[in-house]
Amino acid sequence: MRLRNKIVGYMLPLILAPFLLTALAAYYFFVRADAISSTEKKVQSAAETVAELRKELRSARKDLALLKGVPAVVDFLVEPLAHGNEAGARTAMKLFFDQNPYYLDLRLFGRDGAELAAYSRLAEGSGPQSVISEDFFRRTLISGSVQSPVRELADGKKVTVLTERIVGDEFLGVVVLSLNTEAFGTRLRSLLAGEGLSAFLFDDSGMVFASALAGVPEEDCVAELDLAAEASRLLGDEAGAGPTEAPEEKCEGQIVSVFPAEAFQRTVYEPQAGENWFLGVIEKEEVSAATRSFQIVFLIALLLAGAAVLFAATEFARKITVPLEKFDRATQQVAKGDLDIDLEVRTGDEVEDLAATFRTMAEDLRDYQERLIRSAKLATIGELTSEISHEIQNRISGISLWIQYLDSEIDRDDPRREYLEEIQRGLEGFLEMLANLKQYYRTPVLTKGEVNIGELVRGTVPYSAEEAEKKGVAVTVEDDGSESRVNGDPELLRSVLLNLILNAVEAVEEGGHVSVAARQGGSNVSVTVADDGCGISEDDRTRIFYPFFSTRSGGSGLGLAIASNIVAAHGGSISVESSPGGGSEFTVILPAANGDSAKGVSVDGNGKNTSDR
Repeated sequence: MRLRNKIVGYMLPLILAPFLLTALAAYYFFVRADAISSTEKKVQSAAETVAELRKELRSARKDLALLKGVPAVVDFLVEPLAHGNEAGARTAMKLFFDQNPYYLDLRLFGRDGAELAAYSRLAEGSGPQSVISEDFFRRTLISGSVQSPVRELADGKKVTVLTERIVGDEFLGVVVLSLNTEAFGTRLRSLLAGEGLSAFLFDDSGMVFASALAGVPEEDCVAELDLAAEASRLLGDEAGAGPTEAPEEKCEGQIVSVFPAEAFQRTVYEPQAGENWFLGVIEKEEVSAATRSFQIVFLIALLLAGAAVLFAATEFARKITVPLEKFDRATQQVAKGDLDIDLEVRTGDEVEDLAATFRTMAEDLRDYQERLIRSAKLATIGELTSEISHEIQNRISGISLWIQYLDSEIDRDDPRREYLEEIQRGLEGFLEMLANLKQYYRTPVLTKGEVNIGELVRGTVPYSAEEAEKKGVAVTVEDDGSESRVNGDPELLRSVLLNLILNAVEAVEEGGHVSVAARQGGSNVSVTVADDGCGISEDDRTRIFYPFFSTRSGGSGLGLAIASNIVAAHGGSISVESSPGGGSEFTVILPAANGDSAKGVSVDGNGKNTSDR
């Protein structure tokens, strides 16, 4: 309840906030809303327009950079007279010029400044010679890329010139491209057509070189503006705080805003006249009808917002605090060591996911606790076993010496020799059991390679043929033809597989059937050994992987325990599904090889290296 009260307390300011903001909203929306909205809209439109116009200019620079990288053009510049690639260079330049109609002039100059190729849509005598000076050409050689101020040519065209230096081991030449500024006007019209705005581009000399004006009033307004003075004022404004309103007597009923269009010019020299560009925006001075109806809409929205906040606070408290109380009880239960929790939360959101994760955590903690207890027991048994094994082996060594002494003292045909042989076999069996016991408690040492599971299965099944024939049991291999591979020790994996097959053969009656199948699913490879034998009871299934547990008379009870250790050392798992009278199915799951971790080593089913096959 305390948390619920806090939530409601925190939500109250959210409920009261709209009422406190009403006065500010009234002032803002009724006094400044129209002007601020108009200004923000113009700022956004101007920013987007400038960005799009920059794209036009960047596109032209990219075209120029692309053209200067044409091999034919570069080869032509290396030795324009001796080299035979002049036709290729002219063809490339002509195709480029014809496919870009908004370029007015394209020229190629050599390292000595001599013109090598020229293509133009301009009237004769109004080409680059009238807009490019020797100083401009020299600046290109130094900086590598120069854009000239906008110039008006003799035929009324307004053009800005872009140049790119072409260099190899030494300077080769300069490509000159004259960009028709009408392209900017076309772009302005497409950008501002739906905004109800007129726009024009001008430079710091006051020349308008591109425009998208709605009609004669806008044209007259622009003609009467002192754009050079406005540009000078903006350049001197270090604050640069947004657009500047510039109302004029000739612009009655209209609002003119001027925005700096910086970053159009790239130069390492002092700015020249005409290099700074500006965007002018004209809109009609009108009062928005939305302002008059805003008060009603605002009050309705305020009431709806208050109701929504109250509803949200209630739902939030119901969906969060109630489940958290359940979490609190469950946490206290876990803290007491009781991991059998019942935490049911049905909220349909992240809280329900958290509850599911908490339940999973409790289950994993319970499993981990069981494994930890088991590991502690096994560790204690392992230490004890190691000590006992050592002592037993010492004593068996002494017994073996006495047996050898007695064996040398007794004649070959003495009937007592049978007792000695029986003792010897018993000692050997006892030593084998000790070796298996040590193997279970010792972490397996793996000699890894890339193992083809299909070949491993096919190579292991024949080892069980003798036992299967004795009982009349059929052992079959289900091969899906896949080349499933794992990184592992082939000998240890074969011992696991053989142990499972022999156990299956032992479990079925005469005429029974054992099947072995290898399959790959996703990132894992599985090997299944299934039989139609007597099956395993539910109580025994939980213990078959424990050491010294066996359902067969004479079994050591270590085979499956050792197999489980080997599979775990490979990063895999082994499981069993069985029911009394319904047969058994053991499944070994191993991570599939990723192809790199084996470092080129490949091992077939017989443990042989196949990397050079």
